[in-house]
Amino acid sequence: MQRVLVCWVGKTDLRAANGELKGNAKGPIASAIAARPYDAIQLLANYPKQEVKVFVDWLKGQSDIPISVDDYDLKSPTDFEEIFPACRKSLKSLQKSYPDSL
Repeated sequence: MQRVLVCWVGKTDLRAANGELKGNAKGPIASAIAARPYDAIQLLANYPKQEVKVFVDWLKGQSDIPISVDDYDLKSPTDFEEIFPACRKSLKSLQKSYPDSL
């Protein structure tokens, strides 16, 4: 069974990539990949593509795990009526690529 980490890129993750966190804080996503082994990372993002690219490049420096990004244009990052369909779309696509992981 392959382990795939699926998560939204958050502001704290972006701040970590820019060196804006105190101490050795890496942010939630980098901390997750440091804590457990994964075969792939699927990120969902609603931030500007350039900001996400900076984060992904930084994250690639933390690990050699393959990273994919699904970009979504949300009206609000807290609107569950937008978030839920976006998650479903990404998960359906992942299920095709990793049928034994979900």
